Amino acid sequence: MATKTTKTAKPTYTFRASWAVLLLIINFVVAGYYFGVIK
Repeated sequence: MATKTTKTAKPTYTFRASWAVLLLIINFVVAGYYFGVIK
């Protein structure tokens, strides 16, 4: 998947990593609401 942009992946990697972390945080928040952990 990332074999094309391996040599020039400095800005793209940080961009993808920040999006992955952001979506992971949103996923945990939604799961917390769903399971009733967060009121």
